[in-house]
Amino acid sequence: MLGIVTVQRLLSTLASVQVEMAKGTNPLTGLPGNVTLEQEVEASVAAGKCFSIAYADLDNFKVYNDTYGFKNGDRVIKLAADLLDHSVRRYGDATAKLFHIGGDDFVLMSKPEHVERICQATTRSFKRLIRGCYCLEDRTRGEVIATGRDGVERTYPLVSLSIGILEIGGPCSLQEIGERAAYVKKYAKSLPGNVYARDRRQPLGTEQLPGNGQGVCAEPAPLKEDSAA
Repeated sequence: MLGIVTVQRLLSTLASVQVEMAKGTNPLTGLPGNVTLEQEVEASVAAGKCFSIAYADLDNFKVYNDTYGFKNGDRVIKLAADLLDHSVRRYGDATAKLFHIGGDDFVLMSKPEHVERICQATTRSFKRLIRGCYCLEDRTRGEVIATGRDGVERTYPLVSLSIGILEIGGPCSLQEIGERAAYVKKYAKSLPGNVYARDRRQPLGTEQLPGNGQGVCAEPAPLKEDSAA
């Protein structure tokens, strides 16, 4: 009987996940996913809107998942989602939207004048609250001792949040947006702690000015882990 109940619950859970995925929402966070994001971006570009995209990702998350387990890993993902959602609602306007595009990756769309305040509030809050997801020993030490993929034991920083920001100012493809978003997010992840970084180049879809399309593409966030409140 227990086995039957367990299977029924499993089937029910799978059915629920499939329903959420069919609606384009992430089962863990309830946020819209890739399909809705692509539709929103294409509609905004077609309408000639100028907007910002921020691509957020968790650092050192695999180590946390391996050390604390998937259930606690889901708690961390949900924490990031809740903080991003709160910041989007508080500092964005009615047009601002948040998407969970899989795993520990999130994308938000907002007006350019709101995006940095959203990212600033989120990174500050995440730095403070993520400590509650660790045991006292790791919290006190400020790092985790774990075995890496190479089988060597070493210390890892606590999970942090990195966000890359870019602007869309005219006609461009989803591929162009995705490539630039991934590039500036990679730059943000190269910086220590909870940070956001903004792309320095001309907004996508606008005419490139001479000498403005090359060189450093992003800049460090004004708030880093060691200075955020």
